[in-house]
Amino acid sequence: MKDRTILTKISPFGLLFSIYLVFCPFPLFSSPFEELASFSSIPNISPSTLSSGEILGSFDDKNSKGHAILIETCFIVPDKPQAVSTAFLHWDPSKHPSLKVMGHLENAFPNSFPFNSLVFDLKKSPVRKLLQEAFRAKPGKSALNLSTDEIKQLQATLSPLKGKMDEGSIEALHSFFTADLQAKLLNYSQSGLSNLPPYENGGSPIKPIEEISKMAKANPKIYARYQPLIDSLLSNWTSQQPPQNYYCNFFDANGMATLSLGSSYGFKTEQSWQQINCEFYVSSVYYNGMEIVEMWPIESGGKTVTLVWKAHMLAVPLGGLLEDVNRVAYGIALLQGTKNADQAFLSEFLHN
Repeated sequence: MKDRTILTKISPFGLLFSIYLVFCPFPLFSSPFEELASFSSIPNISPSTLSSGEILGSFDDKNSKGHAILIETCFIVPDKPQAVSTAFLHWDPSKHPSLKVMGHLENAFPNSFPFNSLVFDLKKSPVRKLLQEAFRAKPGKSALNLSTDEIKQLQATLSPLKGKMDEGSIEALHSFFTADLQAKLLNYSQSGLSNLPPYENGGSPIKPIEEISKMAKANPKIYARYQPLIDSLLSNWTSQQPPQNYYCNFFDANGMATLSLGSSYGFKTEQSWQQINCEFYVSSVYYNGMEIVEMWPIESGGKTVTLVWKAHMLAVPLGGLLEDVNRVAYGIALLQGTKNADQAFLSEFLHN
């Protein structure tokens, strides 16, 4: 981790979390598998169902409502939890071509983020699609998740280029996003979710803090278990304890080059390691994302390995007559995509 002392020093948040554990303790369970069964929607999690390297998963159709899509996965990693937790914190999905991540950046400090190193390659069709949508963007009508002021800045940047699909245009778009992402990251690092600009791309404004709050609370059992983490995130814990990592991904989402900004926080509890990753900005296709990860030590073949459970949540633009049908389609696609990412993560341990 960038700063391992975060897990050992007592911060205001750490004190809050400790008090919560004292006065609202989790029930005692005979094993992590029994503990998982108390809050997870994945059926039949056991050593036998996971011992062969299987990745179990489920689409939580019951609690996926409004814009929220909820997925859970579970698997075993052949290493100790501390190593697995560190690997999650610093995982680079761009190393795996099948995941279609064109660039990944991370830094412990928001004011020295290397956005300039992102490569906007006009030869790639998702990047061309991004440039096309940038040229089409208008206040109140845009495929990009930007505020009205940001769309006006984008128009001022691109209008002299008259829709040309060339290197000059892609460089201008790169400059726009470099500045815009840096401003968003600094804003988040200072004020948390509360002051992030809304997405004003048609219809009612979409506020990231509202989307993240709704999806984080959509499953009552998951919210109850991780309430200290979730509530602190929503109430701006950046003033109490900074993230251990900020990250940026540049990836192909449904044929569109998409940028996301996120933060990662990790904690060691008495029985497990926990991590929460929050995508507080996504440039297109969906609104926001969140991932909660918990890791327990278990014994297998005389060695300590790690039982991993993940809740993956997205806020997506659903609505209209086909809302329920589209939600199921999104859920099935997200479950498969999450399993693919988990398999890529797991492969890094299997090949060592």
